[in-house]
Amino acid sequence: MKKHDQLDQSKRTFLRVGGLTLAALPFAGSLLSGLTSGSEAYAADLPACKETDPAPKALKYVPDATKAKKPSPRATDAARKDQFCHNCQLYTKVSGDGATEMGKCLVIPKCAVGHNAWCMSWVKKPGT
Repeated sequence: MKKHDQLDQSKRTFLRVGGLTLAALPFAGSLLSGLTSGSEAYAADLPACKETDPAPKALKYVPDATKAKKPSPRATDAARKDQFCHNCQLYTKVSGDGATEMGKCLVIPKCAVGHNAWCMSWVKKPGT
């Protein structure tokens, strides 16, 4: 009889926790979508990176990749000419189009980087 009471109690606990979890699911979706839109708004408000700022300077960031001295010994000169922020795996577009496009970078999080910019942390985006 005692074992039956324990089993009955564990069923009640399972149903209670399961019911609360199901009731919370609609709210979880709202919370997660709010976090995403907030991070996009934050990224749009970032100032543009300057070559003289500490993090961009350490990464040899340049706003125009065609003028960059790209010191990567792993890449050939032919490969280097195609290295831009817009085709870097660390870049996410935030605003603008073409040459005026700005985005956020995982390596330089405190400022927005240009579409045609470059830094020595460039990583080829899959599929480009």
